[in-house]
Amino acid sequence: MPETHIWAHRGFDGGRVTAVPSHALDPDQSPDAENFDPSFWFGLKKRGGTTSFTGTHGSPTGTKVRGLTWVTFEDGTIKGIAKEGTAVYDITAGSWATTIGGHPALHDADEVHFAIFKNVVIMTSEESTPIAPQKWTGSGSWAALGGSPPACRFCCVHKGRLILAGTNADPSRVY
Repeated sequence: MPETHIWAHRGFDGGRVTAVPSHALDPDQSPDAENFDPSFWFGLKKRGGTTSFTGTHGSPTGTKVRGLTWVTFEDGTIKGIAKEGTAVYDITAGSWATTIGGHPALHDADEVHFAIFKNVVIMTSEESTPIAPQKWTGSGSWAALGGSPPACRFCCVHKGRLILAGTNADPSRVY
C-alpha cells in the first residue's frame, strides 16, 4: 500500500484528545474524530448524516477524487473545485461537466491541495516531482502562480500568509 500523507490546516487545531473525558474537551478537540462536520470552522460540530452532492457526473477520468474544496471569493461567489483522475473540475453547479484546464499534467494518483489567498485559488500537488503552485481566479484556466515560489506538495493560508511546504530537496521545509 502506498504511503499516505495527511495534511490538515483548518479548524481542528486541538486534534484528537483521549486523556480527558469528552465533556471536558475544548471546542476544537475530539475524543474520536469521527462523524464531525468539517465545514464548521474553528470548532467541532456533530454531523447529522450524509447527503449525496450529485448522483452522477461526466465521464470520469480516474477512480477517486483526490482533491476537493469550496471557496468564497471577495465578491461572495462560491465555487466548488474537485480533482478526479487527471482533470480538475468546477463542480459548483452540481455537475462534473466543466473542466478547468491550463494546469501541468496531473496523474490519477496525485493528491492535490487547494487554498484561497488574495482572491485566487492556489493548487499544489503531491506528485513525486511537485508542480509549481498554480492559481485560478474563478474563471478561465489555471496559470503558474508567478514570482519564484518553490514547487511544493502542500499549501494553506495562515494569519494572512500563503504557506507552502514539502519540496523534493527538503520535505520538512515550510515557505
